[in-house]
Amino acid sequence: MKKRSQEEIKAEIAQVEAEERAAVEAGRMRSVDRLRGRKQALGHELERAMAQEAAMGATKSSPMPNTASKNAKSGQRTTATAGAATARRQRGPQPGGTRKERRLAAVAGVAIAVSVATVGFSGWRWTQAQGELTRLEHSTVKVVTVTRDIAPGEVISSADLTVASVPKAFAPKDAAKKVSDVAGRQTVTQQTSGTAVSLSSVSGSKKPASITTAVTEGHVAYTVALDSSTGLSPLLSVGDKVDVLASVSDGQVVTTERVADSIRVIALDGNLSGSKSDGYSNVTIEVTEDQALALSSASGIRLVALPETGETNNAE
Repeated sequence: MKKRSQEEIKAEIAQVEAEERAAVEAGRMRSVDRLRGRKQALGHELERAMAQEAAMGATKSSPMPNTASKNAKSGQRTTATAGAATARRQRGPQPGGTRKERRLAAVAGVAIAVSVATVGFSGWRWTQAQGELTRLEHSTVKVVTVTRDIAPGEVISSADLTVASVPKAFAPKDAAKKVSDVAGRQTVTQQTSGTAVSLSSVSGSKKPASITTAVTEGHVAYTVALDSSTGLSPLLSVGDKVDVLASVSDGQVVTTERVADSIRVIALDGNLSGSKSDGYSNVTIEVTEDQALALSSASGIRLVALPETGETNNAE
């Protein structure tokens, strides 16, 4: 495969970005994820091209100058030239050596100067290459990527994931930083091998694109209207776990029972992200169908917050 120049790669990146913007405006999410994967792959190609160019420049050296060719021509010596040569032999060696020795010394001096200049130039290019590699390292971010192509509807396992450094310009804003944020969840879009996984592309994530992608398989979203005391407003955040208490009557006695255990909050009013809010009156929780039926006939619903369990950030 022919290696492409940086200009060719950058031109294709610009074209892919234009297509991505058009896909976002048209709401074609599968095309958006495909174009993001292509843009990320182009970013890796551009990074390799820049590093290779810098490394080649560091090892490239200037050619040694050719020694002066002999211009002596065979021919007959004139009487005057022969006499001058005899006189020089009678005077003995002159200060500074013979003409041949002075010529060799001059050539050696030029060679040394060129060698020093070559070493200095190579050192400068090496420093420049190291600086470029450092800049590229600082322009990347560690995110969760997939190791194989995964079709929409498939469940992503931990074996399908790894943490890798990708250029910041090609990482989604909501790229997953923890393997635990993605493992065991169902993808709603096509995942391309080697690309970063966005939280909005998997079901049940902390930053879903819609309420339907916020719910995991086998569950439904159920919204309850609560006041500040029964709904713990404004203390809850999306992703928190709660127990649901409700008043249940058998026709004679009303008792308070735990209707659902360790239920995940997936929305506060219209907020699907995990950002803090100033207050809310509607809490959407993720429950099973049986729990939803039980809640629909219950009254006096109250939420009880549960302790948060710690998770390790795999991208750090």
